[in-house]
Amino acid sequence: MKYYQIKNKDMPWGDYGNSLLIGTLEDEDGTLKLSRTGPYIPPIVQMSINDLVITNDLRTKLETSELTGFNFEEIKPVKIVKIDWQLWDLDADEPEFYPESGEPEDYVYEGTNDPELLANVGSFWKLTFTNSVELELRQGGEWWQKIPTILSDFWPNSNFAISDQILYNFIDQTAKDWLESNCDGNLEFEEVESK
Repeated sequence: MKYYQIKNKDMPWGDYGNSLLIGTLEDEDGTLKLSRTGPYIPPIVQMSINDLVITNDLRTKLETSELTGFNFEEIKPVKIVKIDWQLWDLDADEPEFYPESGEPEDYVYEGTNDPELLANVGSFWKLTFTNSVELELRQGGEWWQKIPTILSDFWPNSNFAISDQILYNFIDQTAKDWLESNCDGNLEFEEVESK
């Protein structure tokens, strides 16, 4: 069996492209709040190492799939900034425009909310993996520099797993195949060593 880590697809323009793709997710007194660009909304994005945000359509598909090992936490969309970056020249060296501050996240923070887009954007969910897997970690002084090896004997009876050791999300081959077919090409998958 092969195992993978989920990553967002490579975007043009570095952090500027990433900000346009994923937006921001904040926990405010226990309520998850999403601000992002629109009208294009990817079905799934990785906000951080283990925060995956999905649309309601993808949640419905996951619930009716045969995949196991996950649950959902509701996210409240609070701001949608109208920037149709998918119409830009994605091969250009620079985006069509930069935020006035020069900071990538200010596409969202400084942008004006579009009430119509916000009203029609639908629901969002945090996809959480519920089962854990043991890893062997090597190299690197800091946790993010360590290279994981999945201990196959400890892979749970599910398609998704998280490590308590470094909080990475992992998926098996079946989940990878499903996500590739249902996620609009927004994810990349990095194979993880296993033994």
